[in-house]
Amino acid sequence: MKKISFKSIIHGVLAIILISLLVSCSSDDNSNTPVINSVTVTKYNAYIDEKITLNIDATGYTDTNLYSLNTASPVKFAKTAPTTFDITTTAAIPRALVFAQLKNGTSKTESGLEVGFFVHGVDATYTYAEGLKSADPSSKVVELLGEPTNKMTSTANPSLESWDYPSKGISVGINKQPTGALTVSYVSLRSSNFYTIKSDGTKVFFTNYLGDLGNGWKINNTNTKMDAIIAKLGTPTVKASDPNDPTSQLRTYTFSNNTRFSFYGATENDYVGKLVQSFSL
Repeated sequence: MKKISFKSIIHGVLAIILISLLVSCSSDDNSNTPVINSVTVTKYNAYIDEKITLNIDATGYTDTNLYSLNTASPVKFAKTAPTTFDITTTAAIPRALVFAQLKNGTSKTESGLEVGFFVHGVDATYTYAEGLKSADPSSKVVELLGEPTNKMTSTANPSLESWDYPSKGISVGINKQPTGALTVSYVSLRSSNFYTIKSDGTKVFFTNYLGDLGNGWKINNTNTKMDAIIAKLGTPTVKASDPNDPTSQLRTYTFSNNTRFSFYGATENDYVGKLVQSFSL
């Protein structure tokens, strides 16, 4: 019988250990950890009376979940399919970070994204008008308002374009940045005295904006007069007339909170009893 040396036994044991490690590594390489290929949403911004649908494209999972780190967040999640969730809220939350979580036994994988919900009208802090504020990307405008009915380039400033939604009573100024980016310059809520001019020369008049301007104020409404605006916001920091048509008697008051209210008056100081014709932020 061939004698087996101690050295051979050691080598054999080491070989068995190595094989075990390789099998273990191979098992880890083909582990049950879920893989997320993508997480998509129907849109990133919506109003509180709408929903955002989130879908997860993944493999190797047995359970899916959607959650927020902020347990006090008003955002709610409803699973409508194994990898599909509806996101809703009854309160505005401009920035909500949500996480898609997939599990398979003790293994899990997560991926986060940010969505926002806004109220119609002007918020109490005068930060957003119809969910929009200065410097927002144009993609957010389209997500919230849809494609504009008309686009007009300013003759005085070719880098400024007006995106008009006359049926909604809304006009959004869009800045064309040197980088090519399109960002919000202003949001204007208008009365039926305003119009937009289409490329064929057709005038399309706005519908009175129906939303709230804060404090229960409305556009072109007998219950909203400039007297009340000044009583609440104080003396305007700037008084101006329409630079494009001085004969229109359209006057604009800018206040310390960067809001602008327009009205028709014989002079820039003729505001008593005048109705608000537009609001800009």
